[in-house]
Amino acid sequence: SAVRNINAFFNTKGGDLVIGVRDYDRTIVGIDFDGYKDDESYIRRIRDRIKNSMKGNISLLYEIDIVDIENKKICLITVKGSDEMIFLYDKKYNDKKEYFYVREGDSAIELQGRSLERHIKRHHDISIEDDKNK
Repeated sequence: SAVRNINAFFNTKGGDLVIGVRDYDRTIVGIDFDGYKDDESYIRRIRDRIKNSMKGNISLLYEIDIVDIENKKICLITVKGSDEMIFLYDKKYNDKKEYFYVREGDSAIELQGRSLERHIKRHHDISIEDDKNK
């Protein structure tokens, strides 16, 4: 879920993802239940997941911080929008299956087919025909 949302932020205008706060009532639950050793290993685990599931020049497009709120640690991931399209890859298919997410309201929505084509034309200044000729 976190990786899908990060992908969606890359493909829209960026945003903040908070891990350790419940979506439906905004209660701070913290990240302690995730079973990590220390802040650095938690951040490294998230960076590895992002790096291994998306390709492109994304390393400078996000920051990960661990923040203490109400004596609980939460993870704040600040994501910038990308100028290029960033696809999410599914390891089950040996990186052959690609997913493309955008943000709609507070949700990550997968785009496929004509919806994806419309998004590309609107936001990425790329002609589908030009891309087919490459």
